[in-house]
Amino acid sequence: MPITQSSKKHWEFPVVVWFILEKSGCVRGDSWICDAYRVARASQYMKVGGFIGIGLGGSASALKVKETCRVGSKDNCQRVKYTEGGNFVGNAAVGWLGGASAAAGVGTVCVAIGAGTAGLGGILCILIVVGAGTAAGGAVGALAGERVGDFIYEVGK
Repeated sequence: MPITQSSKKHWEFPVVVWFILEKSGCVRGDSWICDAYRVARASQYMKVGGFIGIGLGGSASALKVKETCRVGSKDNCQRVKYTEGGNFVGNAAVGWLGGASAAAGVGTVCVAIGAGTAGLGGILCILIVVGAGTAAGGAVGALAGERVGDFIYEVGK
């Protein structure tokens, strides 16, 4: 199959990465490029995991609304729509802000830890600090969003 511009664009990065990994001895796992490659792969999985988490959170909120509307009163149904919507939006938005601010502030500390542990400690430090920032932001955002949703429901009533 001839290499065209579109196929070159599509395959250029993976082929180059595989070539580098193969030539660097990454099959044995004794190269720094292997570590960089593994970190890049892990970050791709984490990104997908974040999207899956958002999808599961939205589904859980929708199921709670559906169940409440099925068995509860009309007033209860309307209230849950607002509070669960606020909970979901607050969790996602403030969780993202918490993770972003933790990522912005983690640099120097985690680089220092990573330097002392050949990189592994730095990677773990970043994962733990950013994860904690995201979780804390998400919890605060969910509570605040729920209260805002309840306030909007009460004002609109």
